[in-house]
Amino acid sequence: MGSGSSLQSRTVDYNATARAMIAKGKRLLDKGLYQESLQEYQDALQEMDTINSTNPNRSSNKLDNPMLDIYHGMAIAHEKQSEWRDAESVYYKMILLQVQLTGEKTVQVADLYRQMGKLYSKLSQFKKALIMLEKSLQIRLELFGIENLKVTEAYDDLALYYCRMNRFHDAQNNYEKSYNIRLRELGQNDIEIVKSYNNIADVHMQQCHYNEALSFYQKSLNLCRRIYGDKHRDVAQSYQHIGDVAVKQLRYEEAAVIYQTCLNMTLDLFGKKHEDIALIYIKMADMNIQQSEYHEAMSLCKKVQKMYQQMDEKENPNSTALTLKIAKVYHLQRKYDSALGLLRSLLTKLTQVYGDRHVDIAATMEAISEAVYELFEYETAQDTFAKTLRMRLALTGENNVDVARIYFRLGDINYARGNIPESIKSYLRSLKIRLIVFGDSHPSVAEAGDSIAFIYMIFRKHHEALDLFEKSLKIRLHVNGGMSPNTAASYKNVAVIYSKVGRLEDALEMLQKSLDIRLHLTDGKNKDVAVLYEEIATIHALQSKYEEAITALETSLEILIPLVTEEHRDVANIYLRIGEIYKAQKLYNRAEFYYHKSLTKLIAAIGDSNLEVSGRYEELAYVQYLNEDYDQAEVLYAKALDIRYTDLRQIDEKVAELFQILGTIYMKLENYNDALMVLNKAVDVRTQLSADRNSDSFANLYQNLAAVHTRQSMQYNAQPLLLKALAIRIKLHGDNSINVANTYEAMAHDYQQRQRYQEALTMYQKALKIADDQLGPTHIFVAQLYDFIGDAYKDLHDNKNARTMYQKSLQIQADVLKLENQDVLDLYSKLTDLIQQQGDSEDAALLLKQAKLLHQKLPTLTTNNISLSKLKYIFWEGNRS
Repeated sequence: MGSGSSLQSRTVDYNATARAMIAKGKRLLDKGLYQESLQEYQDALQEMDTINSTNPNRSSNKLDNPMLDIYHGMAIAHEKQSEWRDAESVYYKMILLQVQLTGEKTVQVADLYRQMGKLYSKLSQFKKALIMLEKSLQIRLELFGIENLKVTEAYDDLALYYCRMNRFHDAQNNYEKSYNIRLRELGQNDIEIVKSYNNIADVHMQQCHYNEALSFYQKSLNLCRRIYGDKHRDVAQSYQHIGDVAVKQLRYEEAAVIYQTCLNMTLDLFGKKHEDIALIYIKMADMNIQQSEYHEAMSLCKKVQKMYQQMDEKENPNSTALTLKIAKVYHLQRKYDSALGLLRSLLTKLTQVYGDRHVDIAATMEAISEAVYELFEYETAQDTFAKTLRMRLALTGENNVDVARIYFRLGDINYARGNIPESIKSYLRSLKIRLIVFGDSHPSVAEAGDSIAFIYMIFRKHHEALDLFEKSLKIRLHVNGGMSPNTAASYKNVAVIYSKVGRLEDALEMLQKSLDIRLHLTDGKNKDVAVLYEEIATIHALQSKYEEAITALETSLEILIPLVTEEHRDVANIYLRIGEIYKAQKLYNRAEFYYHKSLTKLIAAIGDSNLEVSGRYEELAYVQYLNEDYDQAEVLYAKALDIRYTDLRQIDEKVAELFQILGTIYMKLENYNDALMVLNKAVDVRTQLSADRNSDSFANLYQNLAAVHTRQSMQYNAQPLLLKALAIRIKLHGDNSINVANTYEAMAHDYQQRQRYQEALTMYQKALKIADDQLGPTHIFVAQLYDFIGDAYKDLHDNKNARTMYQKSLQIQADVLKLENQDVLDLYSKLTDLIQQQGDSEDAALLLKQAKLLHQKLPTLTTNNISLSKLKYIFWEGNRS
C-alpha cells in the first residue's frame, strides 16, 4: 500500500517538472528565442518519455496531456524558424496522439486539421491544405450541425482557400454561410459580424465589384464605431479598407484623407513602431505608384523597410511583399539593374526557406521575367516566364488569374519576337481563364481582349478588332466609370481602329475623350498625355491638316522633354514624326532638318551601332533622295548598311534591300560600275538567305541589273536578265499582274534605248493592257504608259498616233488626277512641239497658254531642265509667230 502511494507521488513530481519545462519553453517562445525554446521542449519531451517508460500502465488526462502542449510549442518554434518539414512532422504526431486520446471526431482534432491546413497554405501546398480544411469542417459539422457558431471559422477558412484559388463563387458562398449563422446566433450588433462584413467585401474587391465592397466595408466601419467608439484598431482598419476602395476607384484625394485618418488613429493607439503603421504606409505607396509618383512611393517603402529591419524577419509575413514592391518601383523608374539585383537576392533567400516551389518564389520569378523583358532580352524572359508558368500550374492549376497573367505576358513576348500564331494562342488561353474566373465583365477580360484586338489589326481584321475594343470600353465604363486611366486607354484603342477604317472625325472624338480623362485625372504633364497628342497629330496628318498635326506634336514634345530629357528615344521619335509631316508636304529641306535631329537624339539615347539607328539613317537618306541630293543619300544609305552589315554582321533581307537601294543611287549618279557591284552583292546576300531565286526580290534585282547594263550601252546583257525577271513574275503572279506589266515596261525601255522601236512599242502595249485591266483607265501608271507609247510612236515617225497617246496621258494627269508637276509640264512641251510640227497653230496656242500657267505654279523648276529648255524655245517660237 505504501509502495503504491510512493509511486503515485513520484509520478506527480515528474508531471510537475515537465510542466515547468513547458512553461519555460513558452516564455522563450514569446521572447522570440526559438532555438532555446525548442531545446526546453525537447527536454520536456525527454521527461515525458521517462514517465511513460517508468509507468507503462499510467492513465493520462485525455484533454490535458503535457505531450500535446510540448508538440504544440515545438510546431510553433519550427514554423517561426521556417523549418517546415519539422513543423509538419510535429503536427502529425499531435494529430495521432489526439486521435489516440479522444478519437477523431473531436474539436481538438478539428483544430489540429485546421492548423495543418494553414501550414500547407503557407507552403503553397494547396491541395493538401484543402484536404485538411475540409476534414476540419466535416468534423465540426458532425459535432455541431450546420447552423452552429462553432462551424463559422471552418467556413471562413475554406472560403479563404477558395479566394486564393480564384473560386470566388465558392468563397462567397462559404462566407455568406458563416455570416448568416453569426447574424442569427449573435444578432447584427456583434463584433463577429464585422469579420463577416470584411470577408464578403474582400471577395468583391478581388472581382473589382468596388461599389459592393464599399457597401460592406462601410457597414463594418459603422458597427465598429458603434461597439468601440472612434479609437480602436478595428475602426482604423475599417477606414483603411474604405481607402483601398477609393484608390481602386481613382478617388485619390479622398483616399489620401482616409489613409491619413487611419494613420493618425493607429499612431495614437500603438505609436510609430507597429505592423499596422507599416501596412498603412504600404497602402499609401500603392496609391503613389498608381499615380506614377515613384519617388514618394519609394520613400514610403524605405521607411517600412527600416521598420521591418527592427522586427524579426521571420515573424513578418509582409517582408517579401515589401521587397517585391520596392523592386516594382525600381522597374517603373526603369532602373532595371537595381530591380534585378534585389529580386535575384530575394529569390535565393526564398528558395532556401521554401525549396523550389512556392507562391512567393513564383511571384519573384515573374518580376524578374518582367525586368528582363523590358531589357529586350526576349528569349531569357520567355524561358523564365515558362518556368514560372509551370510552377503556377503545379501550385494552383490552370484556372487561376496568376496563370492567366503569365499566358498573357508570353503572348506579349511572342508578339515582340514576331511569332504571331503563338502570341494568339497565349492571349486566347489567358482570355479563356479570365472568363472562367471572373465572367465577361472584369477589367482583366478587357485587357486580354485588347491584345487579341491588336493582333486582328495586324491582319487588317478591323471589324473584329473594333468589336473587341468596344467590348473592353463597355467593361471599363461599367467597372471604373467614365474617368479612369483604363477607360481613357479604351477610347484611344477605339480611335486607332476608326482611323484605320477612315472614320477620322470619329477617331478625333475618341481621342479627345481620352485626353479629357487624362487631363482631369492629372496635371497633364505625363507620358500618357504626350502620347495622346501624338495620336491626335496622326489623325490631323491623315486629314492633311499639317499645321494642326505639327502643333500637336510640338505640344507632345513640351510635355515629354522635362520627363525624360531631350536625348531620349521617345523624343527622337517625335522629331521623326514632324519630319514625316514635312516630307508629306514635299518640304524636303524642313523634313531633312527634323530627320537629322531625330537621328542625333536617337544616337545620344542608345548609341550608334544598333538596328534602330541604322533604320533612322535609312529614313534620312530617303528624304535626301526625294530632295534629289543623291550624293548625300548615298553617304547615308552606306552608313545604314555599314551598321547593319559590318558592325552587327547581319545577313538578312534588309541588307539585301540596302545594297539594292545603293545600286539605284549609283545609277542616279551615273556610277554604273559601283551600281553593278552593290547589286551583285544584293544577289549574293539573297542567295545566302534562300537558294530559291523564284521570288519578286530576285525579279527586282534582275530588272535593276538590266537597267545598269542598258545605261552602260551593254544592251545585249539586259534582255536575258529581263526575260528572267519576266519568267519569275509570270510564275508567281500569272500573266496579267501589275508586276508583269512593270517588267514589260522595263523591257520596252531597253528596246527603246537600243532603237528597236517597234519591239519597244509592243512591250509598252502589253504593259498598258495589263495596267488598264488591273488599275483602271485613269491610274497614273496608265497615264505614264500612254506617254511612253507616244514616245515610241514618235520614234517611229507616226506623229498622229503619238499625238493621240500624249493627249490621253495629259487628259488623265491634268484633267482627271489634277496633277501639277514636272511630268505634266513635259507633256505640254512634247505635245505642243508635235502639234506645231503638224501645223495646228490654234491648238498649239491653247496648249502654250495652259503650259505657261502651270509653269508659273512651279517656280522651283531649274533652267537646266531639258523639258523647260524645250518649253522656253516653244514659248519663244510662239511669241515670235
